[in-house]
Amino acid sequence: MDTTHFFKVYSELQGLGNCTLGMIHSGTINDYITKFNPNKDYHELDRKTVEQWVLLGDPSLIIGGNPNI
Repeated sequence: MDTTHFFKVYSELQGLGNCTLGMIHSGTINDYITKFNPNKDYHELDRKTVEQWVLLGDPSLIIGGNPNI
């Protein structure tokens, strides 16, 4: 998985308003699954990539801080 795609998803979601770390992480994984179907028998490495790309952090973390504080 291209780790720079994480930042592309972040920039896309940032335009929609406050986005959380969990939204960015799940969006990145969804894009990867759409591009490379890990459910095919010959895509075992793609399945492993999706399973091992874990989120290390609080998924409710608002990137850039909470503007309401």
